[in-house]
Amino acid sequence: MTFTARVVVDLGAGQGGWTQVAIERMKQHTPSPHVIAIDYRESNLKMDFVTTIVADIFNQDQVVTSIEHLLNGEQVDVVLSDLAPNVSGDRFRDHTSQMNLAQAAVNVAKCILKPSGHFVSKLTQGGEEQQFIGDLRQIFHVVDVLKPDASRQESREFYVHTRKLRKLAAI
Repeated sequence: MTFTARVVVDLGAGQGGWTQVAIERMKQHTPSPHVIAIDYRESNLKMDFVTTIVADIFNQDQVVTSIEHLLNGEQVDVVLSDLAPNVSGDRFRDHTSQMNLAQAAVNVAKCILKPSGHFVSKLTQGGEEQQFIGDLRQIFHVVDVLKPDASRQESREFYVHTRKLRKLAAI
């Protein structure tokens, strides 16, 4: 993915792996990139062009309001979601938890993305993902399913990359 974006929101930023990648790619195209790194735990991220927010993704109002306050009306180019649940070892429960996180992330993305914006989210195979991908097709004009080359072949993890938010009635 090419980052010709100025504003990226990283949901589930953790220790900042995707935040670092986004900044490095954005700096190649944008003189003043801004990544808003959000996680439910306090982070030690100290990077230029990065603002951290401690928030629970399931508190959509808090997350959206915090982002809007920082951006003063500017919309977001890309929302990255690398959210992952604490795994229990129960495949069904873990899959359901992952899908709940992905749904919370897309709910935030719908509120803050530019119409031309991108949404990228981690998903897992387990039964609910096809319905979720179908729902994304109602929200975005373009939906791609990706399995990174670096991902283990047996891994149930994959990503969706969506573009071009549809004009939506209140959802």
